[in-house]
Order: sequence, then C-alpha cells, then structure tokens
Amino acid sequence: MLRITDDITIEDWELTEQFVRSSGPGGQNVNKGATAVELRFEAARSPALPGPVKAPRIPVYPGHILPSGKGPKAHLRRFSKDQIHAFREIERAPENFDKVKDGDCYKAETIGGFYHCVKKKLEALCDKYPSKEVFCGDPKKQIGPEHYWGAGGEVFPVTGEKSALRAIAMIVEEGEGADLGGRAGDGDMIPGIEEEDIAHFFKFNEILLSTYYCADD
Repeated sequence: MLRITDDITIEDWELTEQFVRSSGPGGQNVNKGATAVELRFEAARSPALPGPVKAPRIPVYPGHILPSGKGPKAHLRRFSKDQIHAFREIERAPENFDKVKDGDCYKAETIGGFYHCVKKKLEALCDKYPSKEVFCGDPKKQIGPEHYWGAGGEVFPVTGEKSALRAIAMIVEEGEGADLGGRAGDGDMIPGIEEEDIAHFFKFNEILLSTYYCADD
C-alpha cells in the first residue's frame, strides 16, 4: 500500500510494474535489454479517486464512440475476429440521414451520421455569424499540401465555410462513415500500380470473409 495523504492511499493491485526496452541514447544495449521501468496506475478502477474526477477524463472500455450511446463501440483488446468486426462497424456507412436530419448529434448511430450533424451545426453557425468571427485563427498556421503526402485524400487549409465543409466531406470520404454509392472502390489510386483502392469497410470485410474485392464490386 502506498500512502499519499492521511485520507488517500493506493493499494498494491492499483499499480502494475513491468520492465520494457528503453529508447534513446545510452549505449549499444539500450534497445536490446528491458532496462526501463513502466509503472501503470489503475485510475479508472481506483477507489482513491472520486467519480466526478474519473468520469470526464478517463474513458471506459468497451464504450460507445458516439454521444448518442448507440452504434459502434471502441474496445481495448487483442487482435481478433471480434475486433475486426468492431473496426468494420466504425467504417459502416449510414443507410440514410433521416434520424439526424435536424442536426442533433445525440441521435447519430453511425460515424457518417455524426459528421452529417457536424456539417449541419457548422452551416447554422456560419448563417448566424460572419465568417471572420467563426474562422478567426491565423491562416499561416494551417497545414497545406506542401506538408503532407499520402496515398489517399488531400490536405488543404481551412479558412472559411466552403473549405471547412470540403474538409468534412474529405474526412467522411476517406472512411469515417463513407457513403460510396454502393461501390467497394473509394476513388483513390494506389501509387505505383495505378489501381483504384477500396474503402476501409471492404478491407475489413476481406479479412472477415477471406475474400477479395475489386473497385466496382
């Protein structure tokens, strides 16, 4: 038992110690032997911390990703078939936006539905306030295409409503609940072989079903 104050103590089971490989400079043995000590604290289950302290800061797993408490859950577990199922559900496109047509994110049951709500809220905000009051940051701090290269998507500065909505559409298109019109292809070309890549949902399906998709499937 570790006594912090007269009123607060930490039990032995709340602390886990393990030796891991150290990183950084320190000789030839630094990345070969387990020379660093990693100490973990079971904060989520600790009776020493009151509920109000733990609740807003420490997520509980498995837990729902969306504020509605519905839809996909996030898990902390080893790679498994169940985990692939969870990943696939995160990438599942919404059947439609009827449940969130009013922009209420607490009704969203898919990632795509949640981003639809973000889009609606942004449009309402821009209708109410001038663009310069909504997008008031220094544009020089925005990341542009010169800072990034990747196989899919693109990076561009967000400086107003038009570019912000374009950014949301890009996030959705790149797999965060994409609605791809019933095709497996996501519109991005694979560098080097110039074939259309497939969306993340279908990639997880390939693992689950031991199958292979073409872009037009």
